[in-house]
Formats: sequence, C-alpha cells, structure tokens
Amino acid sequence: VGFVNATLAPLYDLDPASYGEELVPVDLDPATRSGLFTRLGFLASHSLYDRSSPILRGAFIQKDVLCTPIGAPPPDAESAPLPTDGLTTNRARVDAQTEPAGCKGCHHSFINPTGFALETYDAIGAYQDTESFSGAPIDAAAKVFMGSEEVDVDGPVELFRAIADAPAAQACYARKWVQFAYERELTNEDSCAVEALAARLTEGGYTVL
Repeated sequence: VGFVNATLAPLYDLDPASYGEELVPVDLDPATRSGLFTRLGFLASHSLYDRSSPILRGAFIQKDVLCTPIGAPPPDAESAPLPTDGLTTNRARVDAQTEPAGCKGCHHSFINPTGFALETYDAIGAYQDTESFSGAPIDAAAKVFMGSEEVDVDGPVELFRAIADAPAAQACYARKWVQFAYERELTNEDSCAVEALAARLTEGGYTVL
C-alpha cells in the first residue's frame, strides 16, 4: 500500500486523473513496488539531484536494515569524481568511482550491490528500465551480503523478499526495537533480550517485509 495523489500518481505509473490533492491509500503493483523501500519518499531522499544513488540507498539498507558494521568513508570520499568516459550506466560509473583501495572493500562487497538492486528507480523514485542519459538497459541483478550469507537477487522485489527472510534482518529488526524501547544505545548486556525477540519473530513464519 502506498499513499498517492494526483501529483504522485504518474511516478507510480498511475492515472493522475483518478486522484485529487489529498493522499489516499492505494494498492501498488507488487511486481515493482513490494516493500517500504520501494516508495518514493525513501528513493528520492536517497538520491542525488540528477541521478539515483546506489551508494546512499545501499549504505542505508546495509547499515540500518541489516546492521552491517560499515565504517566511515575516507574524508575526501564525497569529492571523488564520477567517471563517465565510455561508461553507459550509472552502475558502471559508481563501480568505477569506488574502485580505489580505500573504498573498494566496503563498496564492492556490501554497499554497491545492494544499491544496484534498486537501479530500476530513478532519482525521484519513478520506475525505469533504461538509462535516461544513454538508453542502456538497467541491470538490477546483484549478489547481496545479508549477514554472512551472499544472496543472488534480480531487482528490488527479490531483494526485499530475501531481506524479509534473512536471519540478519530479523536480528537487526529486533535490535532496533529493543533500542527504541530502552531509549538508549544497546550494551553487551542487552544481547539476550535482542536474541530472544529475534527468535520470537521467526515463529509462525513471520517476516519483516
């Protein structure tokens, strides 16, 4: 379910004539909009002004959804130029940008692949199957680490279904809830509460999708 008005409808491939100014709940197409992080708000806020950002999207999901311990980037990381010569996709450009040794370990293993699975959405979250600047087809297939397990996914729907079933995501979800309930950063002594909640979450086939 998403919340849509006449302004947002075209971005969700819906007819704006069917909507007014007020946001109303709508059942979106599960083939392209499965899960919270396929909504416009997340996608647009984790983009750059002129293109999607696999780095911002992938880093958020790895750090805040899977609780992957990713360190801070080098001080000059944001000023690293985006290579463009001969590269016809945003994916290829981002991989080239993060090729240096100080970046590659986190980016090519964890951050970039996770973000690449969301490349079917442009900078404002509209669905795309080709690059706007080159017409090259979007490649959203990736091998994504979820804890110690590497999972093959092809596109956002497969990504979030895999995350919903991943033990790493269940444990991270439990950790976030315990942290919220305690209103503080967690300590080693809190690990039992987190583990107990994570175990309960998996009962009866519950997922965090």
